[in-house]
Amino acid sequence: DARFAREALLLSRAHSPHLPRLHDTGTWECCGRHYPYIVMQWVEGVPLYHWARATGRLLTSRQALRLLAQLARALEALHQHGLHRDVKGDNVLVGLDGHAVLLDVGACWLPEGRPLTVDSLPPGTPRYRSPEALAFRERFYGKTKERYQARPQDDVYALGVTAYRLITGTYPPEPGGSGRFLKPNALATVAPVLEELVLRMLAPEWEARGTAGELAQALETAAAGAHPSLDEPVLPSRSVLPTELTRFRGHWAWRARMLARAVLTLTGVATAILALLVAAPLLQQLQEEGGAHGVTLPPVAPGWHVPHVETPDAGVGETTLASAQDLPRTGMPTYALALSMPKGPFPGQKKPPCDPRSEVAALGACWLVLRVDPPCGVSGFEYEGKCIHPNVPMPRQPTSEQP
Repeated sequence: DARFAREALLLSRAHSPHLPRLHDTGTWECCGRHYPYIVMQWVEGVPLYHWARATGRLLTSRQALRLLAQLARALEALHQHGLHRDVKGDNVLVGLDGHAVLLDVGACWLPEGRPLTVDSLPPGTPRYRSPEALAFRERFYGKTKERYQARPQDDVYALGVTAYRLITGTYPPEPGGSGRFLKPNALATVAPVLEELVLRMLAPEWEARGTAGELAQALETAAAGAHPSLDEPVLPSRSVLPTELTRFRGHWAWRARMLARAVLTLTGVATAILALLVAAPLLQQLQEEGGAHGVTLPPVAPGWHVPHVETPDAGVGETTLASAQDLPRTGMPTYALALSMPKGPFPGQKKPPCDPRSEVAALGACWLVLRVDPPCGVSGFEYEGKCIHPNVPMPRQPTSEQP
């Protein structure tokens, strides 16, 4: 496997205390088949975001700076020989002593490597894509011969997304999208120097981000500072305006907010239970009156699940993005350019002849032509330059009761 061998090669070249050590690699033969293997250092730790949310831990800006500096040093070592291309919180393990290790270089790039993907963008995770990568995808969508050449600054931007998510608990909006970008201090109590460096990593212009080595030096210098804000806990803030809770900073303010949130949650649950108790007799009466004449929607397949935002979009890793063949009404990933065409028609889908004014025939069935042009997003499938959706007529309601 070319990508498997590429991972071993990059680990054999890049050396850092914040990268796993490569011990051995080879092929194991058994039962007439060959199985490649990699022997790496066993890293004890917890995934980055889970580590930051551990019970009793209050992350400070100084700790965040030290963690990010370690990851920047890991990127510095990798960038001397290639690129990581999938930097994210799920690929970082943090030990009990705060030692961070950047893992999973299976999506890496080497200068002498040949392209291994058919998409315009290389492997990666959508929420961590740089602005220039997303702009390239939009510009050359559908042109299969065009390939985006990732830079070290793409990894730096992904580290910026990781940092933003670490200190605010949320992701920054997708570059070029309609979401409003909020600075970290609008969402959490962060030291000014930490916010400045996070914004630098997320700069829209790749030149402004600098190299991983320059960033590591800046993070280490900031972590060694003496400003009191560096040792204050990074706590979520509901608003930048002062309120009865946010006027008071520190551990007890955070505890008070958590208690208030728990009380509101319990109140909401109690209200929902009361509403169900009141509505249950009415729903039962309506069901008895309606009999068997209601419309039954096709069920969603048990195997369908919403892909996690950390899921790679190019078949890298153990959790690849699966296409839904049962057309669930909700839960489709917002970053999809178009749904993959199925291998056959859906159950109950209309058969030809199709209405030429609004339908097209494909796979032995009729498809409605949507009033959007590719990319189709999550609204439909792309077929011959059009966005289409399966035409599954709903059962007609009975006009009279059974005799």
